[in-house]
Amino acid sequence: MRWAAAVLGGLAPLLLAGPAAAHPTDEVIQQAYLTPTTSDLTVELVLTPGALVAPAFAKAVDTGRDRAISAAEEAWYAAGVASALTLRVDGATVPLTVTGHTAAPYQLLTAAGGTVTVTLTAPLPAGARSVEFHDAFDPGRSSPPASTARPSASG
Repeated sequence: MRWAAAVLGGLAPLLLAGPAAAHPTDEVIQQAYLTPTTSDLTVELVLTPGALVAPAFAKAVDTGRDRAISAAEEAWYAAGVASALTLRVDGATVPLTVTGHTAAPYQLLTAAGGTVTVTLTAPLPAGARSVEFHDAFDPGRSSPPASTARPSASG
């Protein structure tokens, strides 16, 4: 019996712990891939919505509100993403140009089963020594659930 009490006692902090401050299910994960060549730099930004924000994220891309994401809507969204990205090469700002974009079908995106990918390129001068990439795109976040379980102060 003592071992059961010890195991339960050791698990108590885990069982009574409140929710974590951030969960992948309530945010949009952004992954940036930078690929340099001798003449240019390709940036691929992959946006993956979590389950709680996926419906709002899909609606932000579907500007026609027809529950379908058209090539024009993808292009519009990609332009918005691009406007929030900055690339500096050796201290000088270099323009990024959208060269591709894809979005999962609306239903899949709404169910947090898909991504939006924006591909951009920029010229990379010969002999470049430093590259700075800054992503200021904010696809939005959800607020935490209204009701959460927390341990009591006395307990």
